[in-house]
Amino acid sequence: MAGATCRLRPVDGHYGRTVITPRRSPIHPQSAPARRRRDGVVAAGLVLAAALLEACVGQRPTTGDRVEGAATVAPTPAGGTGAPEAGATTTAATTGATAAGAVAVPVADPMSKIPEGGLYEGKRPPQFVLVSFDGAADPKLMARWRAAADASGAKFTYFLSAVYLLGKQNSKIYQGPGHAAGASAIGFSPTPAGQDDNAYITAVVRSLQDAARAGDEVGNHYGGHWCGAGGVNTWDKADWAAELNQIESLVLKVDANNQLPAAVGSPYDPLRVAGSRTPCLEGELDELYPVLRARGYRYDASNTKGLFDWPRQRKGLWAFGFAGITIAGLDRPTLTVDFSISAGFKGAAVNGTLTTEQTTQIYGSVRDAYLKTFDSLYHGNRTPFEISNHFNASDGDAYNRAVEEVLRAVCVKPEVVCATYSDVVSWLDDHADQIGTFQAGTFTKLPKA
Repeated sequence: MAGATCRLRPVDGHYGRTVITPRRSPIHPQSAPARRRRDGVVAAGLVLAAALLEACVGQRPTTGDRVEGAATVAPTPAGGTGAPEAGATTTAATTGATAAGAVAVPVADPMSKIPEGGLYEGKRPPQFVLVSFDGAADPKLMARWRAAADASGAKFTYFLSAVYLLGKQNSKIYQGPGHAAGASAIGFSPTPAGQDDNAYITAVVRSLQDAARAGDEVGNHYGGHWCGAGGVNTWDKADWAAELNQIESLVLKVDANNQLPAAVGSPYDPLRVAGSRTPCLEGELDELYPVLRARGYRYDASNTKGLFDWPRQRKGLWAFGFAGITIAGLDRPTLTVDFSISAGFKGAAVNGTLTTEQTTQIYGSVRDAYLKTFDSLYHGNRTPFEISNHFNASDGDAYNRAVEEVLRAVCVKPEVVCATYSDVVSWLDDHADQIGTFQAGTFTKLPKA
């Protein structure tokens, strides 16, 4: 039941995350066995919710739960309520908004920085920073980003490509719409040479479960990553539904599909996943969104937009997306996505390779552009700042290094909340009637130092 949370505003006056409660059951056509599985999961969730209800009223629980191998959200540490007094030091074991004069250091739950009512003095919205990763099937990189989260107080969203949960020998279990069984544009489990598929898949699943328990989110990046001609741009509602059925099966049947000797469970509960991102940000979203909505999704993060455009609701979903920004060394605005930036710099490569000096310059250019963009939003209309990387170290690790540095610099600032998409969606639901005001920036701006 990863993804949904119980917020105890009457207790601590903030949007702190504690124990999970099941959100509504998605309703969509399924086979009878699938419906029985869904209904059983929902029933188990309702029993668990009833058992935890007292913990959600009047106190902050101190333990979480895990159901059928799917990771759940870790509780906020005990003692983490309220805002620190002026002059106090906020530590990773303390939650709450940073008071005037406080030393800004990471908090355990970024949503707890938001005061009662959801807005700061002068009716300012939080400055949300949304960092996400596509692919998300590398335990070593996951460990690196978990360390980055701890160092900055950020929470991330990992959009998992479900074909990475299949060993190559089992690839024909997956068949993307319009493609042959066993075909995938990104292959299957990215197992390093010399390692065993099953051991690697097990490590991937456990790394995602651990991330979810730590407060991160796992979302859907679909299957075979079909971009360009003959890809997702040609899919209609039936195609998207067929793909989603396969994704649900791949996520739920990791053990059976790979004949794992020791059960590892699922990386997330696909019947309660909150959001998705399409391959290459492609696809006819008006075809996709009704299908997602019928399955209980709350948002999609596959759009492009203007820099100061707030998320809007589209066909029942919150629609997020990336803006083009100016980056030194590139001759046109570029999306805040690593592959988009990398494509822009490829022209400088010699025989397809960038020099160490070039990748160092890229790292500095991206870091500086991200920090400048953040500053314009932070002191502007507070549009959520969205950044996406893939799980790799392309161009000399330039994009990972840039994001790590940006997180350390901005997530500790007052009124900055580096959170998951699903947490931000919960806040947006509470303030949907104020989006126009935020878009217009008709609130008291935070003065520049």
